[in-house]
Amino acid sequence: MVISALQGLGGIGKTILAQALAQDPQVQECFCDGILWATLGQQPDVLSLLQRWIIALGDNDYKPTKIEDASIHLNSLLYDKAVLLVVDDGWNVDDIEPFRVGSGKCQVIITTRIADVAAEMGRCSNEGYSLRKNLSFK
Repeated sequence: MVISALQGLGGIGKTILAQALAQDPQVQECFCDGILWATLGQQPDVLSLLQRWIIALGDNDYKPTKIEDASIHLNSLLYDKAVLLVVDDGWNVDDIEPFRVGSGKCQVIITTRIADVAAEMGRCSNEGYSLRKNLSFK
């Protein structure tokens, strides 16, 4: 699994870039099993967001009570799928970690304002981008 972190100041366009990627026809073709999106914020309800992804993947019966169990179940649902997982507005690694699931066909994109979060998530896969450093706006 590849994890890409988009990091930059608030309002710089991280979410817009992630949305553009998710709506690109070539990206959608690569991730033929779909795109899942979760916006975290500073105080996310991680369990509820994981449950929404589980339901989106077709399991309406599973009712998780713990974040770890939901993440494990989500991972099992994704084991043979090609899905783009977008975790938007992540503020800390502990909230993002349960969303690092899926097979080698999956990719996770994380948007964050926090450089340490991007560095930690990018370290997991040798990927990681700062919009300030890698994009020039004309």
